[in-house]
Amino acid sequence: MSEFDYGEIWDRELLHNGLSLVHTEVGARGRVMGPDVIVECIGHSALKLARCRIPSQIKPGDIVLEIGCGPGFNLAAIGAGRIQEHCLYGIDPSKEMIELGAGVTRGMGSILLMHGRLQDIGAIMPGVPKFDVVYECIVFQHLRKAEVQRIFHQVRRLLSSTGRFVFQLLRADSPAVRPWDGPEDERPVPCMRGYEPDEVSAMLKDAGFNAERMTSWTVDEHWFVVRQEA
Repeated sequence: MSEFDYGEIWDRELLHNGLSLVHTEVGARGRVMGPDVIVECIGHSALKLARCRIPSQIKPGDIVLEIGCGPGFNLAAIGAGRIQEHCLYGIDPSKEMIELGAGVTRGMGSILLMHGRLQDIGAIMPGVPKFDVVYECIVFQHLRKAEVQRIFHQVRRLLSSTGRFVFQLLRADSPAVRPWDGPEDERPVPCMRGYEPDEVSAMLKDAGFNAERMTSWTVDEHWFVVRQEA
């Protein structure tokens, strides 16, 4: 399988599209990432996370990891008003995104953004304690199935014995799915691949999760969200 350098892809896209890529609800080319825009982005992130029920999975004192954190708007939304209650980590393959996040999370001591390949999260965090919550929000649709599967395996090893893994995938019948008749490992990037819940259950089982404990629900015509316990 040929591997894509997602960091290079998103660095290039960010430089070309600016805020319209970082946060589509408030983004516009040429708009400056000032304090007012940051507050607006964090507010929209809070609404998006709530729709996916991610905040309800996080308890005071939890150690949390976001896969594909971008500049950290989601983590800032989770930590807003209760910074001392959580230890929040984020990882993103785009160096530009992480550098942009330095301004977003400035003064939020409990948020740590890291640059690295999503498929290598286990190797990037050897000294980090087990996570209570690992989540992803509108990221996996860019990856090939084998890469998502690899992340599942690493998340299983990173979660505490009572940890929760929450993530989104495109529904197989979503109009956003990109048709592809070629080999699975040659899908164009971003993939925009659709999944069936039974397929996801099998992927989780392969990664060492108890597939019978998988909970899923539909968000809209595009997405379903999965909650999986360690």
